Amino acid sequence: MNWKLLLSGLLLSGGLLVSGCSMLPSPESTIMAPQLAGAQTLDSDPLKTVVQKFLPSGAKLETPKNPGGTKSIQQRDLDGDGKAELLATYRVGQNPGELGAVLLQEQQNKWQKVWELNEALGIALDHASFADITGDGRPELLLGWAMDPQNANGVEHCGLDIFAWQGNESGGGGGVAFDAAGNEIRNGQWQGTLTLMEESSRGYEKMDVLNAPDQEDTGKKAALALWHHLDSRGEKVYNSDSGEEHYYPGCAVLRWEKFGSDTGWAPAEDLYPHYYKKVVAFYRENVKEIPEDPFYWYNLARIQVKANLAEDALKSITEGEAIKSDAPKNSHWLIVKGEALNKLGKYEEARSTLTNAAEVLEQGNGNLSMAYFNLGQSYAGLKETDKAKAAYEKSLEIIKQDEKRYNYSGYSQQPMVQRALEKL
Repeated sequence: MNWKLLLSGLLLSGGLLVSGCSMLPSPESTIMAPQLAGAQTLDSDPLKTVVQKFLPSGAKLETPKNPGGTKSIQQRDLDGDGKAELLATYRVGQNPGELGAVLLQEQQNKWQKVWELNEALGIALDHASFADITGDGRPELLLGWAMDPQNANGVEHCGLDIFAWQGNESGGGGGVAFDAAGNEIRNGQWQGTLTLMEESSRGYEKMDVLNAPDQEDTGKKAALALWHHLDSRGEKVYNSDSGEEHYYPGCAVLRWEKFGSDTGWAPAEDLYPHYYKKVVAFYRENVKEIPEDPFYWYNLARIQVKANLAEDALKSITEGEAIKSDAPKNSHWLIVKGEALNKLGKYEEARSTLTNAAEVLEQGNGNLSMAYFNLGQSYAGLKETDKAKAAYEKSLEIIKQDEKRYNYSGYSQQPMVQRALEKL
């Protein structure tokens, strides 16, 4: 669970069933495991009594900041047997103390602890929810931890850990959090029937969990919208790996997918229009604050394209290109312009624009894979299938080379290109 920065919407609901027995039974035996698959977020006194028995000495229940209305005790069927497991999040000590979580399961009419995470790598619990990330019809556990800004060059951010049910097997693991200077600051450990999906935590400043489009199809996976650099205003922030970089607010909408022999996060393009239409206003406000910065116009145009607001995107491109600046590079403007033209069905003009972008990028600049991907979209719109296939395959080849060269871990654009090839 070492923190790795890369690029509160799921509301849990349901009913609670509590069964009782006679003649002074023990607290854990009076609270029968609910026969429900739906989620709950209730801090009832009987449940608190049961949970407290399984918490470390001195621990107090900790309510997550997100999703809104979530309690420190939640119930959800994680193993698919129709009976809900019980999750409790807690803190031991203060300032900041140590965060943790336990998972209880009903076994022979009694609650038993089947998983625990202690000394979590964070100073606050930002998020705790459930969502079907893998598409197997069973929800995963999502825990987001707020990190101490003092250990990250003053940047406020969170790290997301996702745990999946691993059957009756019991495993364990852990991870180390480091500060900006590379010093170890905490070593978290987990043990039990849940396993960590990724070795590295997914970094974010704000997160939305997006439901699958078809709620009746359990094979549809949930997606994540991860925001970063929300308070950045184009300032230069020192990065030990690459020197000074300009940081701007950004958002990635991702879904867990298979690519080649690997699995990881990939763009969830089917959710782009619905989600990005909701956030266009945020990017417009950024432009209003600093209209002289072309990067804000560029980012606004990119979001408008994703939101299927192509005409608006072309207007933003015109505004941004009119500003005298060395960045963004002309090829970047050409790619987003070509993508907007594709959205408008102006495939011939898009083809010409993107061919120009590819020729420039062949000289050594980045983002060549997206130039060829969007060029493939143009050819597909023109019904020139062979040329579309060649452009997509070129894009896929470059993506694979880049991922190998830069040792990308847990993220790939390969599925996006593969889907485009399959549609031809």
